[in-house]
Amino acid sequence: YSLGLKYNSSKVALFATGFYSFFNHIDFTDFVTVGGKTTAIRQYYNTSAIGLELEAVAQLGKLNLNFTGTVQSAKYHNWVYHDQNGNLHDFNNHFIQRLPKLYFTFRPSYNFGKVNISAAWEYFGKRYTNPENKQVLPQFSLINAYIDYVVTPHITISAAGNNLNQDILCSELPGQGKGMGAFVF
Repeated sequence: YSLGLKYNSSKVALFATGFYSFFNHIDFTDFVTVGGKTTAIRQYYNTSAIGLELEAVAQLGKLNLNFTGTVQSAKYHNWVYHDQNGNLHDFNNHFIQRLPKLYFTFRPSYNFGKVNISAAWEYFGKRYTNPENKQVLPQFSLINAYIDYVVTPHITISAAGNNLNQDILCSELPGQGKGMGAFVF
């Protein structure tokens, strides 16, 4: 479900959309190795998410400002199981792994005729590597810069610099489960 508001003028556009989603009976198979024997465990759970998406665009002469962002709370529901050793795992109301509560991108650009200079600041809030919500992936930002030169209507020369702030971008953590390593970009 979603409900939004829009405002649009010759220089500014604003969009705000509130949303709620619920997915029922999501199934997956987890492979567990105990004593050299691999066993498939089929599990089911539900998820819900509530949040707000925002978008704003301002055209101020040759300067263009663009913002998009999402703030959300996405959680697991009805996910309880006993593992092969009889241990109870209850993930009800835990945050869905790898989904930040806050994400946004801010993109200013300036046009000098045939040359366009732009940048992007992307922010990814803290999130978790696992459904237990015990391992935290830290927040990080990306700062990117771009320059484009229009040679002809069909030829453009572009240059880009990515992650100029040299932030460490971590999408997984070592030891998060079953021999998985870290994925650091």
